[in-house]
Amino acid sequence: MGSWFSRPPPNSPPPPSPLPLPPSPLPPPFPSPPPPPLPPPPPSPPPPSPTLLPPPPPLPPPSPPPPPPPLPPPSPLPPSPSPAPPPLPPPSPPPSPSPSPQPPALSPQPLPPPPLPPPTPLPPPPSPLPPPPSPSPPPPPPPPPPQSTTVAPDGRCAEVTASAAAASRLAHPHPCSIGLVGAIGDSLTTAVNMDCDGAGCAGMAEWFELAWAVGSSARDDSCDASCGWLWWQEGCANNGVCNEPAQTTGKCEAGTDCSDCGGCSRAARTLPNLLGEACASGAVLGASTGGGGARGLNVAQSGARAKEALTQAVGLVAKAESLLGGAAYATTWKLVTMLLGGNDLCNVCSDGGDVSADEYAAKMRRAFETLAAVPRLVVNVPLHADYTQLAGVDWGFFGNLYCDVLLAIVCPCMGNWASDLAVARQRVGEYNGKLVELVAEFNGDAHASTRGQGTTFIVQPFAQHTVFSATHLVSDDCFHPSAAGQELLARGLWNNLLQPAGEKASSVEEGEALLCPTADAALS
Repeated sequence: MGSWFSRPPPNSPPPPSPLPLPPSPLPPPFPSPPPPPLPPPPPSPPPPSPTLLPPPPPLPPPSPPPPPPPLPPPSPLPPSPSPAPPPLPPPSPPPSPSPSPQPPALSPQPLPPPPLPPPTPLPPPPSPLPPPPSPSPPPPPPPPPPQSTTVAPDGRCAEVTASAAAASRLAHPHPCSIGLVGAIGDSLTTAVNMDCDGAGCAGMAEWFELAWAVGSSARDDSCDASCGWLWWQEGCANNGVCNEPAQTTGKCEAGTDCSDCGGCSRAARTLPNLLGEACASGAVLGASTGGGGARGLNVAQSGARAKEALTQAVGLVAKAESLLGGAAYATTWKLVTMLLGGNDLCNVCSDGGDVSADEYAAKMRRAFETLAAVPRLVVNVPLHADYTQLAGVDWGFFGNLYCDVLLAIVCPCMGNWASDLAVARQRVGEYNGKLVELVAEFNGDAHASTRGQGTTFIVQPFAQHTVFSATHLVSDDCFHPSAAGQELLARGLWNNLLQPAGEKASSVEEGEALLCPTADAALS
């Protein structure tokens, strides 16, 4: 019996030869379940890929993945005065879901970098160190206590004694520590014609003992036979005021009641007399009691100009050394008033460069250099008044004609010509500016090595804006201060001496009260 594998009958057709396999199966004409997959050939080992994962099975439409847990905030850095390092960038947000139904293959996200260790705080920048405790300049003196008060109604300061602290100062002494006074200047300081009238002014008499800066005489107000009713004699009004200066002619001042002036006398309002009244220490050396040998240390010369400042300064120093002698010259406080330049200003509209402000400063500098070397010296440097006021004094019709002619002779640039007055007024301001500069320079460090112990220069501005155009303040010579004008100058200088620097008045009036020193006052 034949089998399934027996040979075919001999007459049967030969079996068809097998067809070659198509390169790829064609899709079936009708959909049918796919045949079971053929077993793949043995796969070759895939290349190593540490980062790829097998594709995941299809996922339903993804929902937004939950946000990653927030990273812990970096620990706060300790405060430091140095700027903090820039903050770490925040973690990148999760990728937004793709609109495609098939999500891209996921790849492992890079791990965030490990948190940086907190930076080591930088040392704070070096702060300004306090000044080392090495030797430093002495501290400035404490502000002086209230050092001046209004005088009593009788116009006199109560006597005062300098406190122990004030008496031992090495600079800015107490007013009552002054032991010597002197003056440098021109006819304003020799008190020319302070009490002349009419033709008597031609004699150009000098009244050293009543000069504002250095006079010390009492005023003799007694009346004599020269006070009468005739036109050349002064009339006397019943006002009870005693104000006649001591003089050989012995005439009364206008307005004096001669009947009750018998034996009446008082000290003139001058700087030395004001010092003597306020200080229990009494009178000072150097004050003038008269002309000639009695003029003391008033070395001013009528008609002097700035070029003579050095000569006067040298002469004053020599006289002070001779008067004090020995060790007293170095230990005695000295007070000198220096006002020069009025006669230069009288010629600023005609003398050209010789009276320029720079030339004036160069001439005055020589006197400053001489005085700066003197120990324990306080130098008053008053500023110039506006002398052009003299052209505006109203003397009446005939008096104005007389004064216009006289001023044109004795002080040409102060006459009543507008162009000259403008030049003179400008130059007054320039001269004052140079004096301020010189005072600052000689008080400064540039002259510290040549300046005497305690020596200082002080600008006294009381005359700068004072009105001198009232007839009773000007002598009948139309130019110089009268007796009342001299006392007004002394009052202004005295008050400036007691006013602290930066608070000094630049004008003074007759009715203004005098200031009086306390036990701790200082000249500044």
